[in-house]
Amino acid sequence: MEPPLDLCPLKSMSEWKSALEKSLVDAARSPLPLEVFKDHADLRPHSFTAGMKVEAVDPTEPSHIRPATICKELCFDFLNIDIVGKQ
Repeated sequence: MEPPLDLCPLKSMSEWKSALEKSLVDAARSPLPLEVFKDHADLRPHSFTAGMKVEAVDPTEPSHIRPATICKELCFDFLNIDIVGKQ
């Protein structure tokens, strides 16, 4: 591995090699959990049901939170909601 060209002048090559060796030792001592390398996070199932009253971001005015009603669950992570008072 080589340091980025813009950063090379900041240290000597022996200092860069020393830093790399230290980081490899530290990485071996405490590796990252495998979760870090997953493509996506595991989503927990939600408990929303049709008819529930919730608050939702108004898609036409994203700076507003409005009362809404859950109409139906489209799949495990998508809900059809009705923003109260919007036509």
